[in-house]
Amino acid sequence: MLLLLLGAPLVLQSPTVAQGADGQTVYYVAPGGNCGGQIPCFASIQAAVDAVDHGDDVIKVAAGVYSGVTVRQAMNQVVRIDKDLVLVGGYTPTNWSTPDPNANPTIIDAQGQGRALVINGATVTIKGLTITGGNATQGGGKDSHNRELGGGIYALGANVTLDDVHILNNTASVTAQTIGVGGGLAIVQSTLSMADCWVEKNIAGDAGLGQGGGLWLHQTPATLERVTFQDNIASQVAEGRGGGVYGDFSALTMTHSLFEKNEGGRAGTRWPTLGGAGVYLTNAEATFRHNTFRNNTGNISSGLVDGVGGAIYLASILPARTAILAENTFEGNRGGMGGFGFGGAVSITGYSAMVTHNTFRNNVSAGANGAGGALHIGTDIGTAASWITITHNVFVDNVAAEAFTGSGGALYLGAIYDIGRDMAKSVLVQHNTFQNNTGSVSGYGAGGAITVGANAVNVLLADNEIADNVAGRSVYESRGGGIFFVGSNASVRRNAITGNTASTDGIGYGGGVAIFRAIVDLERNHIANNQANLVATGHGGGVWSAGVPAEPNKTPTILPVSLTNNMIVRNEASTAGSGLWFGNGKGNATLKHNTIADNGIASGIGQGIWAAKDYLVTAVNSILAGHSSAAVYADADARVELDATLFDGNAKQNDGPGVVMRTRTFTGNASFIDPAAGDYRIKPDSAAINKGIDAGVTVDIDGQTRPQGGGYDLGADEYMYVTPTPTLTPSPTLTPSPTLTSSPTFTPSPTSPLSHLYLPLALRGK
Repeated sequence: MLLLLLGAPLVLQSPTVAQGADGQTVYYVAPGGNCGGQIPCFASIQAAVDAVDHGDDVIKVAAGVYSGVTVRQAMNQVVRIDKDLVLVGGYTPTNWSTPDPNANPTIIDAQGQGRALVINGATVTIKGLTITGGNATQGGGKDSHNRELGGGIYALGANVTLDDVHILNNTASVTAQTIGVGGGLAIVQSTLSMADCWVEKNIAGDAGLGQGGGLWLHQTPATLERVTFQDNIASQVAEGRGGGVYGDFSALTMTHSLFEKNEGGRAGTRWPTLGGAGVYLTNAEATFRHNTFRNNTGNISSGLVDGVGGAIYLASILPARTAILAENTFEGNRGGMGGFGFGGAVSITGYSAMVTHNTFRNNVSAGANGAGGALHIGTDIGTAASWITITHNVFVDNVAAEAFTGSGGALYLGAIYDIGRDMAKSVLVQHNTFQNNTGSVSGYGAGGAITVGANAVNVLLADNEIADNVAGRSVYESRGGGIFFVGSNASVRRNAITGNTASTDGIGYGGGVAIFRAIVDLERNHIANNQANLVATGHGGGVWSAGVPAEPNKTPTILPVSLTNNMIVRNEASTAGSGLWFGNGKGNATLKHNTIADNGIASGIGQGIWAAKDYLVTAVNSILAGHSSAAVYADADARVELDATLFDGNAKQNDGPGVVMRTRTFTGNASFIDPAAGDYRIKPDSAAINKGIDAGVTVDIDGQTRPQGGGYDLGADEYMYVTPTPTLTPSPTLTPSPTLTSSPTFTPSPTSPLSHLYLPLALRGK
């Protein structure tokens, strides 16, 4: 039934060929039938194939060009194989023992008159051949979907092994009236193994739609190792999918391979029309390990045409599909030139996926509007994935959009269009490096490193380094220099979010983190040296959180935001809230055990916490230090409730027309270890020690147990008591007596008295 729904490919009929046991195991082919005395000898490969009568028979082919198509089963091809055999090139008439395809090129050239090779219902191994000049349009045999299949090689119901095979300059379709699939190869309802092969300069659709410029797979498990796909094109003029490889309802495993300068397509009307310039897979299991994807482009058109997955596009409408991407390099890939682009290197939707130990560098999602400069994980088609893990990757110098709106300079999680479907049951982003990525170069930017978008729920961002990213590099408004959350639900734990910028020249919101109508929990993060903006309007140098605006006759949904055990230090905003900014509608933020210090040193806008209209901020066990304006500012109709707070070196403790309620307020020296070096943990003489209350927080920013000593410490760091080990005074060295008299008895030194000591960070292993 599945084949009927998909439109079954052309069924090839096996010819009736009389065969007998000829006693031969090796058959020889050489130009002109000159095999140097070896027999049986043939002038054409097809003649040798026809003579083979056993599945273990080997055809050895001498260097030369073999062309001239024949018509068999209503198809034009140079060679047609319907029986099990092994076909090996690279020999010479004087050396049939050691093949050398490089020195002795052995070429099957269809010269544009049909396919080079057709394999039907057989187990075939091919080694050391070059397949070129194939043209499926001239080969005949369109399937029920009006598709021309396999310009170079077409296999159906076969087991195909290719070793050291060069597939070059083949075309599936040369007319606009048909769809070209598999410019180099089309493998259908078969198995495929390729090793040490080259697939270059093939075209699926030369004048119309195309899929799989290099290779097209349908219901075919395939294993590819050390295969190069280079300069292949899915479509020259129209919608194209899979410049290198296209596969559906298959399983693809690829290792140690290279994809370079492949193209998806050059025109189209709607997403996802163009993409997967390296690989485009639908409803297929996928494993990629130790591969390089370089300078591939999903959409070459400069018009407003969409492009997805410059290197890889994976989409499934079926449940339980899994993708593994491990230890690959993605560099210089583009989702699209114009229009919308999703995933400059990789776009995945509907899959459970593991993305680990990869390097993403200099990838661009789109020239116009883009999401996920390196990686896009979406929800717009298919079912929700069970899990997604993104771990131990490096994302450097990626761009979501060059011209207009760009979101997620390195990574975009969630739906592009809010369709009410969760992305996955769980999402883990851990131990990655995000550095110098950009949301938008010339337009509106969001999430210089990461955007967690609509329908992304149960997301955990943990133990990542997020540094020196920029949401927007133009005069336009931008949000979230490091991370932007919108319509999502996420936890952010133990990350270093440093040196990020919301906007270099325009309005900037959230230098480190921007939260827009999302539920976010930030815990044990170091948020430092971020900038909202220093030349135009800037809100929230460290964190910016926007609530839900009130609507007439409607009660807004309050989306809670919480911050626990964070260091929020040395951030800048040109207008308000260099440390933290809360506002833009109804909202509720809960702060526990945070150190908020030295924000606004450069800009002079020194508020540690800024609360705007309709926002409620509750802060417990805080340190607020070193702010040149006010530690806390409450705008009109805002409310800030402080309990157990240490103020140190602020121009004012609080300011503004709103309400600031203070309980258990302390002043004194916070006594940080080394603020100039960014270490805002506390020393033993800190006024924060033992001044806190039980807020239900059992560890500090380093994971050390709270409380230590006599009570809870204020701020993110809990100073640790250490009981030193008693030290004994060593006994003196004995001088041997010249006689056999007994040695004197020594009285041990007294035990040192026990005492509780505070130790600095460097001595307590934190």
